[in-house]
Amino acid sequence: MDFGEISIKEGNRPVVRGHGTVSGVRLLEVAPEIEALERELAYGLALRSLALDKDLWREDNPLRFIFPRTR
Repeated sequence: MDFGEISIKEGNRPVVRGHGTVSGVRLLEVAPEIEALERELAYGLALRSLALDKDLWREDNPLRFIFPRTR
């Protein structure tokens, strides 16, 4: 995941492409051989995205002061 964009490759071939949303992730393209796992993959990526966001706003994270949170 890079700035909300999701890209998973197997070698040089893209297997999954998508982006993060407010409520989770949206998978735009999934390789046919892993379509059966699409929901589980989206759920796992959504949890990872949530963990990254929580880490960003931790009190001891130096990047927290670069991006001030507004309420």
